[in-house]
Amino acid sequence: RWLVVRCGATDCADGACSPARRNMSTALNAVEPGGREAVMILVSLDPDRDEAERLRQYGQSIGPRVVAGTAAPHSLIDLAKEYKAPIERVTDPDWGYAMRMSPQFVLMDPQTRYRGLVDSGADSSTMAATLRTLMNTTP
Repeated sequence: RWLVVRCGATDCADGACSPARRNMSTALNAVEPGGREAVMILVSLDPDRDEAERLRQYGQSIGPRVVAGTAAPHSLIDLAKEYKAPIERVTDPDWGYAMRMSPQFVLMDPQTRYRGLVDSGADSSTMAATLRTLMNTTP
């Protein structure tokens, strides 16, 4: 499967979580409507708050092709460096703190080779066009 990976948390700063994930979900459905060839992965950088059940529910709330998980803090540091994702905790009035999301989705091909980046601030049609280019597919 193609992997569309983003680092962050279920509670993220600046309201950046939901719009980006909804747009990517829409883009994936446009590029690969069957849902069998591509999956979106959320790597939570907040293992203290994002336990397994919370991550499962969060992934289900986005869509069936979303997998959410986390790891031990030392492993997350290495992974975040690899994906150029900041591990940054910021003050949040509703949750006490929130995590900054990575500014991009990282696309990995079915052989787990890096294929490119998709801007997490883009709209769904721009994300779909970028995915098509990176995946070498046609509309």
